[in-house]
Amino acid sequence: MKVVHLSFSDVYGGAARAAYRIYDCVKKSGVNSKLFVSVAGSNDPDVIGPRGLKGRLLSNLRISMSNKVQEILVGSTCPNRSLSIIPSNWASRINNSDFDIVHLHWVQGEMISIRDIGNISKPIVWTLHDMWPISGVNHYIPNEILDTPSIYPRAKFFPFHIDIDHAFLKKKNTYWKRPMHLVTTSDWMTSMVDTTNLMSKWPVVKIPYPLDTQVWKPCNKYFSRQALGIEQSKTVILFGAIGGTNDPRKGFDLLSKSIQLLAHDINLDNITLLLFGETMLHSQSELPVKLHHTGHLSDNISLNLAYNCADLMVVPSRQEAYGQTASEAHACGLPVIAFRIGGLQEVVLDGVTGLLVPPYDVVLFAEAIKSLLVNTERRIGLGLNARRRAVELWNPSFIAEQYNLLYNKITSQNCIF
Repeated sequence: MKVVHLSFSDVYGGAARAAYRIYDCVKKSGVNSKLFVSVAGSNDPDVIGPRGLKGRLLSNLRISMSNKVQEILVGSTCPNRSLSIIPSNWASRINNSDFDIVHLHWVQGEMISIRDIGNISKPIVWTLHDMWPISGVNHYIPNEILDTPSIYPRAKFFPFHIDIDHAFLKKKNTYWKRPMHLVTTSDWMTSMVDTTNLMSKWPVVKIPYPLDTQVWKPCNKYFSRQALGIEQSKTVILFGAIGGTNDPRKGFDLLSKSIQLLAHDINLDNITLLLFGETMLHSQSELPVKLHHTGHLSDNISLNLAYNCADLMVVPSRQEAYGQTASEAHACGLPVIAFRIGGLQEVVLDGVTGLLVPPYDVVLFAEAIKSLLVNTERRIGLGLNARRRAVELWNPSFIAEQYNLLYNKITSQNCIF
């Protein structure tokens, strides 16, 4: 069996890292696999990016052209929306290859167009890393629309934007006639698939992200803090996300309110808030806590150091299909505090590996942080539980076995729809 994986990148961004981990665990299980990307960052010889200067220039040009079109249609470019309209040669390359299965991941960024996806004639497995495949142009459908499904996609929530989203959803319905085999990473994402007319009748299986707990593991805290320049005497709270403080979906504004409330209850002089995920530091001078900013981290070693510097992690996201930073934190022995939303409800086991708070309640979020700051014994106990659960649930061999069962089912049934 030969499987070709498609992903915009192999290392840059949470979905890219997840795609690489899935491809890697499947390949190590014995499946002949290649990962094609638009932006390559690893040294894996089976990860294939644009060839030569011309290939890289064309890849960058596609992204620039898409941004221009999005600016015309929507009024501005937005990292949380993708059009995927520029033609590519992926469908013909795949159809004329000897690959048995096409495994799609996060393929936005104009890697492959909506129409080209529909022109692939081989069986498709699609791991849904966000909501783009089931929406029009949104990576995540706004909560205001999810809470009132009847207003999506026709109501004028964001007047022109919703019309564009509706138009692109119709475009997907037009070109995606042949069912694909969908993989979700959480029950929440499965429920989102069930609400759409586009994919609700397609086969769906839930498989969480793999995580190599021999790589992601507790390390010496003293050494980790020394490496990142963090004071040894501090209690460290970790927050990390691509886009960090600027992405409303990641909820840094909610965390800020919680920390401000926390300052009324306890002395935060001995607390450091460790931030990773942004390429540049923005001022958060209103926060009554010391900040330590690492910038963007994409390699496993640096990320491991960040997790192992911390005493607990906060994930105040408004929406998450899975919650990969929470799972990485758990593998490194950190308890996680998060809102009870999306895939985080399955990654974090409330009261066992961390604490889950009712959605967007900044008062209760502050109380949860306080409870773990003042109760060191409980904090350590949750972290130990988190490590044990990570080893049990996210073992790459176990995840690869589930993907292999899916691949074998498809090929044995000759699922060419």
